[in-house]
Amino acid sequence: MNTKEIIRLAGGPLRVGQALQRSHSTVCGWDKIPPCHARIISELSGVSVHIIRPDVFGPEPMASHEHAERAA
Repeated sequence: MNTKEIIRLAGGPLRVGQALQRSHSTVCGWDKIPPCHARIISELSGVSVHIIRPDVFGPEPMASHEHAERAA
């Protein structure tokens, strides 16, 4: 999932900009979502911070049932 898709899911650059007190043009210029804004954008979009910035937050943790299945 790319940055533009995540921002679209969060309500678009205008909504994201308002939530972060940034201009929509600033949001439109992001190649990657800044880590300091990842949690708020995660809440707005429903996309995990692990998907938004895996380089910062690491990969998506396995669901507990998946972990149990692999351990068996």
